Amino acid sequence: MTDNPQAFPCLDNSGEGFGLSMRDPGMTLRDWFAGQALAARAGNQDAPHALAAHVYTIADAMLKARNTP
Repeated sequence: MTDNPQAFPCLDNSGEGFGLSMRDPGMTLRDWFAGQALAARAGNQDAPHALAAHVYTIADAMLKARNTP
């Protein structure tokens, strides 16, 4: 699998000590890319399972493209 970092971690500085700690890791970048692809295809009449598979294929391609010079 291609590098798939957290997209929107929720940081918190209210704990003990100094600096930030991660309160919630948030969604992965792959999930965010898939959601963006899904939004772009919102009017599509594909079956839900086919559409879900397709948007994750797009998300995987986007992750791969991030690591290609």
